[in-house]
Order: sequence, then structure tokens, then C-alpha cells
Amino acid sequence: MAKGKKKQEIQDYKVQLRALRQQGPGCLYLLWGREDYLREQYLLQLKKLCIPGGEDDFSYRRFDGAELDFQALADAIDAVPFLSERTLVEVRGYDTNKCREEEADTLVRVISDLPDYCTLVFVMGTDFEPDGRLKTTKAFKKYGQLIQFTAQGEAALEKWVGKRFKAHGKNISSEDARQLIFFTGGLMNTMIPEIDKIAAYAQGDTVTRADILAVAQRIPEAVVYELTDCLANQDYDGAMRINQPLVVEGEALSQTDSRGCLIQAGFAEVHGLSVGDRVSVKLSGQEYGFVVRGVVYSPEFICVTDGVYPNPDQYGYILINTCGMPDLPMTQVLVKLADGVDAQQAEKAITAALPAALVVNRGAHQSTANAQSNADMFANLTLVFPLIAYAVAALIVMTTLTRMIENQRMQLGTLKALGYPSRRIRGHYLSYAVWPSLIGSLLGVVAGHALLPNVIWALLLGQNEYPYKLYPAISGEAWAMVALTVVMSVLICLYTYQKSARETTADLLRPKPPKAGRRILLERVGFLWRRFNFNTKMIVRNLMRNRMHRHVLCGRTVLQRADHRLSGTAGFGQCAGRKPLHQGPVL
Repeated sequence: MAKGKKKQEIQDYKVQLRALRQQGPGCLYLLWGREDYLREQYLLQLKKLCIPGGEDDFSYRRFDGAELDFQALADAIDAVPFLSERTLVEVRGYDTNKCREEEADTLVRVISDLPDYCTLVFVMGTDFEPDGRLKTTKAFKKYGQLIQFTAQGEAALEKWVGKRFKAHGKNISSEDARQLIFFTGGLMNTMIPEIDKIAAYAQGDTVTRADILAVAQRIPEAVVYELTDCLANQDYDGAMRINQPLVVEGEALSQTDSRGCLIQAGFAEVHGLSVGDRVSVKLSGQEYGFVVRGVVYSPEFICVTDGVYPNPDQYGYILINTCGMPDLPMTQVLVKLADGVDAQQAEKAITAALPAALVVNRGAHQSTANAQSNADMFANLTLVFPLIAYAVAALIVMTTLTRMIENQRMQLGTLKALGYPSRRIRGHYLSYAVWPSLIGSLLGVVAGHALLPNVIWALLLGQNEYPYKLYPAISGEAWAMVALTVVMSVLICLYTYQKSARETTADLLRPKPPKAGRRILLERVGFLWRRFNFNTKMIVRNLMRNRMHRHVLCGRTVLQRADHRLSGTAGFGQCAGRKPLHQGPVL
């Protein structure tokens, strides 16, 4: 679904650009969307068509800012073009969703009466999305065009990245291009400076993965994903390489800043702290004052807990430079082992040198251990629960198909008697197995992928601190389970059908004979069985021989219903000595 959507978005941009070149510029445009590179390219083409000779003070006007002078805008719109066929008026930074009522009325009057020689363009930011309920948006739809520039699909971006590197005289593989797209978030304007830096850094004609890792500036989501992946694979050295605080508000500390600090996001939220606020730290009876420079998440503290459970009201952390607290005693030493060094040997050496020190491996660190434990727990759940659900589904399918085919044995015999080929009859019953299982499993995979991550994320946030959600794609195992479900349903249907198909047509046209009765366990207890009257014995036999009734129905209710059917009365005790109305089995 997503792949098709992205393809359509790419086609839409090309169609819009082709329509602009063929039909010429219109009078009113509203350009919006996340991909500002395509938006600016479209605007450039629009300028070339409106003002072939280039921008000038007579045919081109631009308005910037949240406050728009509508009188100046009207004057620019009414101005007759000079040395060009059209005038182009560009408005940036004005949010049509947030304008006041009187401004909205004025704007609607302006755009509803544009002269034929003027092109008015509203250029919106990447976070803007038109509100269809507003009169301004309705006016733009009525008198002009709303053009959205969305993030492009991976295939289109791969080609575009390759062309950008070709312009620098470099080549890049498809895999490395996808890695660069992932690092930079998939937006063209973000990738352009990264491509320029990588092309200047790379040696030779081909850009390698090492060049990308060395130069590319990764977005926070990519960093968090890498960190999570390293922890899941127990690659703690890899985690340490990217174990840098993630600044979500403010800026990072400079090395010479002795008064600034970085504060944990959860602690700051609970206590209402933000950039610029002052905090004090008491140590050994002395108080130190710091100014909050930024709010951060630290990969070293994925689980911010004071003991077992998180307590941001009383427990958190701040990051400072050593020059901010010169008297601060050393409480922790981080040791990175060189390649080939045995961790256990290093731990023994440190313990021998510092007997009072507590040596903790990265994997045993409380924060990492808790995160790893949660990851393992959910990994086990993803294995156990699908198996249980799959077994239950298989049982339901088998029961349903078996009952359906057995109940339709006379119809099956009639079709065979009329000369219908076995493959057509078999195909009819297979459709009951294939389509429900295929549609149901597909809906389950899609709905589960849309809903369950939110549930799991809410559970994770109970003890952990993750700045970004991760949205993994539907795994290959899930699609394999869909195929396996269909195959299982088909096999069950074939097995059940073949049991009935092996019978002759004459046998199928007759009702299925009842199974021969067997003595139940209670009958072997002679002194107890002899105390039952005939009606009770029949009821108990039917209950014990029919497993479905035995497991589903309540005993007393069944006895009452069965006795009522045998004697014609509702009370069990009333018919104890009566002669039964019939001697056949209870149905």
C-alpha cells in the first residue's frame, strides 16, 4: 500500500510540472508539503514562465512574514506588468490557517478578483497543512490550485542521489544510496549538503559506506535506531560510538562552558524546567548554580530508574563540564577496550588494581540491562502469542470445516449423483478455506502492525525513556504466517473433504449412521451406576460420549433440558420413576 502511494505521489509531481509547462501559469497557487526542494523547483519553473527575462522590481514582488499588508498586496496585484506578459507576486511565511476573521475575509476578496495578468503564489512551510474547513482554503480550491510536494519514494530518491553524485564525478551503489537516504531522513534539501560533503571527502570515483559514515550528519531518528539495533545485537562497542546525548531543546555544551548544564528531558518536564532556567546542585555542603543550556536524552540512561521504577519527580540527571565543579569527586571511570583484549582479563586487572571499585560490564549496566530485558521479554511474547493464536485458529478452522462438510454430506451426494466432477465440488469447498483465511490473515497483519506498536510503546514508556518511536516494516515472518495460514486451511479442508468423498454416492445420500456406543467410565462403578434410573443413565451417557457438550454446557442445565425432552416435564426429580417416552438416543 505504501509503495503504491509513494509512486503515485512521484507521478503527481511530474504531472503537475508537465501541466504547468503545457498550459502556462495560472492566477493563484498555494504550494505546501514536506519536500521543500520540489516546491522550490516548481516555483522556479513558475518564475521562468511568468518572467522570462528574470526577476525585476516591476514584474516581481515578494512579501515575507506572518503579518501581511493587504493594501500593499492589492497594489502589487493591480500593478500592470512591464517588459513581461505577467506579474508574479510571492507571499511567504503567512499561515492562512491562523489568520484572523477579518484577515480571512480580506484575503478571500483579494484572491477571488485577481486580474488575468497576475500570478499570486502562497509558499508555505514544511509543517503546514491546509485546513479544508476554513473559508480561505475553500477559496484557494475554488479560484486556484493547491499543490502538495510530498517526500519521494526510495526508488526515485536513489536515482536522484545517483545523479547528484554523477554531477560531482562520483558513483554510488544502490545500497549505499539507501543508507544515505536513511541517515538524512529522505528529504532532498537535507541530502544536498551531505552529498556535496561526501563527494568532496571521498577518494576515488566511487563513494563507499565508510565515506558516508565518516561525513554524513545523521538525523536523531537514525541515531536512535542505530543505538537500539546495537543494543539488540549486544554490540556495546557500537553503542558507545554513538552514545552521545541527544539535544531536543536548546544546544549542546561547549567545552569551556563552566556555568551551563544539560538536563534530562523527563526530569525537566516534571519540574517545568526549560532552556534559560537556573538550577542548583548541592555537594558536600556547597551549592553550585547552573544555567540550563539544553534538554537532552542520554543513551547511557535508557532506563532512568531510582531503584526499580522510574521516579522523575525525585530522580534525574544533569550533564556538566568538569570545569563547572572542580571539586567533584570521581565516581565513575569509563574504559574502552582495544580490539583483541579479553574483557574478563581486563576486569580482573582493574579489580586487582582497585579492590574497592565495582567493575560493571556495559551489558550489565542497569540501564542497558533493563532495556535488554524488556526487549527480550517482548521478543518472547512475539514468539509465544502467535503460536497460541495460530493453534486456536487451526482448531477453529478444522471444527468449522468438518462440521460444514458433514452437515452437507447429502448435498455432496446429490451433486455427485448429478454428475458434477469432483474437482468442481472440491474447489467449491476449498473456496471456504482459502478466501476467509487469506482475507482474515491479511487484515490481521495490517491491523496488528497498525495497533500493536502503540500498545507496546505505551508499555515500554512505563520504565524507559525513548525520544523517538520506531516504525519497523512488516516482517517477512508475518507474510510467511499469512501463506502458512492459507496452506493450513487448504490442507484441513482437503483432509476433511476426502473423508467424505471416499464414500459412495449411495452412502452420501443417506444420513450418517451414529457411532457405536461404548461403556463410559461411570458404568464400571457398579454400586453407583445401579442407583441411577433409566433417564439419568441416558443423560449421563450422552454427556460423556459427546465431548462438545461435556466441555461447553453446564451439567445441571443439561440434565434439566435432557430430562425435559425425555419426560415432557421440567423437573428432574419429578420424572425419576416415570417410564421414558422413547428409548432412542437423546439428540
